[in-house]
Amino acid sequence: MKNIKNLQNRISIGSVCVIENPINMRYFTGSNIDTGCLVISKENCFFITDFRYIEVAEKHFENSDISVVLQDNLSLQLSKIFNNCSAKKMLIETDYQSISKLSFFRKITENVVTDNTLDKIISDLRSIKTLYEIE
Repeated sequence: MKNIKNLQNRISIGSVCVIENPINMRYFTGSNIDTGCLVISKENCFFITDFRYIEVAEKHFENSDISVVLQDNLSLQLSKIFNNCSAKKMLIETDYQSISKLSFFRKITENVVTDNTLDKIISDLRSIKTLYEIE
């Protein structure tokens, strides 16, 4: 979960990142589960997925710092995470999200960062390749 730690080192205290792009979710978690979302703050990480993948996710993240959450009411769950992390702003993948999803996030907080900040951070992190990725 080194990639998650690298992201946590790049975001400011009070920020929560919501990652839903399956390619980015796989990059950060190493998991092929492409349904749900990854929520990362400076100190915490949550993988929210539906009932079809919950057992697989729990097994995959069993010995990691990622908390697996069964998706029930995503809006309420994101609000709780946002508040528990004392978050001030939400970073989203603006290159991936729709206008309706942006509206959904703004119901949780008005402080949704839409200036490609998260996209740029992810792009920078993904541009650094390990030997495994090069081969």
